[in-house]
Amino acid sequence: MRETLLLLFSLLPFAAHADDTRTLLDLEQRWAAAAAARDQAAPVRMRQTLSELKVRVYGDTAVVTGLNMAAAVDGSFTTRIRFTDVFVKHAGTWRAVSAQETPERAP
Repeated sequence: MRETLLLLFSLLPFAAHADDTRTLLDLEQRWAAAAAARDQAAPVRMRQTLSELKVRVYGDTAVVTGLNMAAAVDGSFTTRIRFTDVFVKHAGTWRAVSAQETPERAP
């Protein structure tokens, strides 16, 4: 599902802001919200919370890393997923170009 959202978000234009870090964090939050909204049609509704977000901007390329806490609305499970997303700025617009997720193992 995240791959589908990556494709969707890479096609949408986003206005460039002077504060690239804030723009990229906003994109991550919107991405998580879009995934959660889509999950409402699934058998298990999910809530997603992003934390430990870190943005590194290298010219027209940015890497965002963080932790996604995904939990079933009914409380049946919770999972922690570490992620890395890569964005490229083209013509003043940030676009998602790659995403990677790794579920954390339970202690």
